[in-house]
Amino acid sequence: MSTTSVTRMSHRSDPDTSHEAAQRVRRGDKLPLLYGAITGILTVDGPLTAKEIHTAYVETRGEIVWLPVADLQDIRRRLTELQHDQQRVVDTGERRNGERILALAEAVAA
Repeated sequence: MSTTSVTRMSHRSDPDTSHEAAQRVRRGDKLPLLYGAITGILTVDGPLTAKEIHTAYVETRGEIVWLPVADLQDIRRRLTELQHDQQRVVDTGERRNGERILALAEAVAA
């Protein structure tokens, strides 16, 4: 007889599964890798929009295959965390194609 593990789907409206999903993500290696890749891209390429960061991330991931898969929404979430929680990214107040342009806080302060 085989034993299977069931993982409940996460939903924002369900506090139990939502918190469980957040804890799973925090335990993994994905967040530090994404934070590092995003800040690295902003360091090299300067202020960019989320779409531009995602494009650069996809190109970088083609060369560095151990980076986790990340869609545009993943990048936007991580940018929000880097901006609000860690104060490492700032909104420049400028827009390109209707999107806000973000920069590293250290670069703006210098």
